[in-house]
Amino acid sequence: MISFDSQFLGIATNENGTFAFVFNVPHADSTKPHFVHTVEPYPVNLDIQAAFTVRAEPVSSNLGIVLETGLIYFPGDAVTIYVLTSQNGETFGPSGVQLQVSITRPDGTSSALNPLSIGTGLYTASFTIPKTKSTGTYAITATVSSTGGNAGIFPEHV
Repeated sequence: MISFDSQFLGIATNENGTFAFVFNVPHADSTKPHFVHTVEPYPVNLDIQAAFTVRAEPVSSNLGIVLETGLIYFPGDAVTIYVLTSQNGETFGPSGVQLQVSITRPDGTSSALNPLSIGTGLYTASFTIPKTKSTGTYAITATVSSTGGNAGIFPEHV
């Protein structure tokens, strides 16, 4: 007979002194030790228990980013980009954040922008729309990663 913290789980068959028993751990407190208890009353009167600790399920880390710009710009205008980073719903950074922002022009060329931290999780970057050959859609891409290994790429079109 197999039990978990005195809760009966089932019966395993003894085959030449060994047995296999698979079970799901019932809801258990992660602050104290727990016991799996095995009793074999016949033929050898075996009574064994093993202690182990149930660990809390690891919290998944959700990385988020919001990119904001104005809607319409004209040749010669300065474009200001605001980037907000969050992890598990809370703003975070600049510590633990690696942020890259780039602009792709209508002609297909691109360049990196230099985002500057202006507050917890808030960054700004800017570029100027050229006065000539500037008509079209500009794509802004932000790539963010955290020291926890999460990463995301978020495009925005101006």
